[in-house]
Amino acid sequence: MASKTNTILKKQSGTALVVALIMMVVITLIALASSYTSIFEIGISGNKRGKTNAFFDADGCINELASSATTFDTANFPLKPDSTYRYDTPTTTCGSGWIEYFPDQTGAPRGGGWGLGSAYSYFRIDCTGHDTAGSAAKSEMIENVMRLMPVE
Repeated sequence: MASKTNTILKKQSGTALVVALIMMVVITLIALASSYTSIFEIGISGNKRGKTNAFFDADGCINELASSATTFDTANFPLKPDSTYRYDTPTTTCGSGWIEYFPDQTGAPRGGGWGLGSAYSYFRIDCTGHDTAGSAAKSEMIENVMRLMPVE
């Protein structure tokens, strides 16, 4: 019986080494896959951060331009060669933008319950925001604005 056990053990010499090497290869492949996945996810989160920064930059530009009363002074809007009244805004603390004036659009907006006795001017603010961290992300926002002025 002892001789039979010795022959079985002699036939299995080196099997543990092969099994250990296979396990090491499998563990190495799992580690490489998780490393590549982490690098990919870091890139995705960086792109998301850049796009979010650009969005808030454009949003800040629109809010800054819309809050200034002098922005909507129609004397600032020269007639451009392409027959638009466009005012390229000076540099804001946020993104860059322009405001377009629509002198042909008149009257109160529909469905707003606005009464008579007021003059209406229509504008469109277009701002482009960029990522402040230096990536190539850009975001453009457009907002339509109506200026209500009492008729004298």
